[in-house]
Amino acid sequence: MRESKQYKTVAITYSDDKPLEFILLVTDISYHDSYIKVEYKETIHKDGVKIISMRDIKNIAITELDEFEANETLMHLAERTAGNDFTQIRFNPWNGDKSIVTVTSFRNIDHKDFTFEKVTKIERKWDHDILGERILIHTIHKNAGLVWSGIEAIYVFDESDVKSLIIGRTGMKDIKVNVNGGKYDND
Repeated sequence: MRESKQYKTVAITYSDDKPLEFILLVTDISYHDSYIKVEYKETIHKDGVKIISMRDIKNIAITELDEFEANETLMHLAERTAGNDFTQIRFNPWNGDKSIVTVTSFRNIDHKDFTFEKVTKIERKWDHDILGERILIHTIHKNAGLVWSGIEAIYVFDESDVKSLIIGRTGMKDIKVNVNGGKYDND
């Protein structure tokens, strides 16, 4: 599901020769007598706080981010902090952007690929029935209609059956994750 949190961008012009400063994904701004406190997303899992002295500020401009801009900015922020953990990668499939995951399976002799569009997230969960991990791919139903509009679908693969994942997103380099039957290779 999409986050409903409203984010802002703050642009600060300083009175001295400091360059213009942008703070993205601002969640809260509070004004005090001699300073401004800005709370923002430093990483996907960590919030940051910046205290700015009022005497240093020449101008401050606050812009509300719409839902699509916020999702795209969160996707880029997650890219810097996710590292090799494909479950931390963010997707932005809502504004016509590419958000595709291709799964290559060991099950078929010809190594058939399964391609999923409008992916919202990938999860890796333990399953007690198979005593192993499963990979869950969440998507928005691509044939949206009156009944199916916005319905989320989840596709489940045994991790031991997955050879690789190829993750493609608009504005990002494609990522290939070699799962290799639950043993992850560095490629």
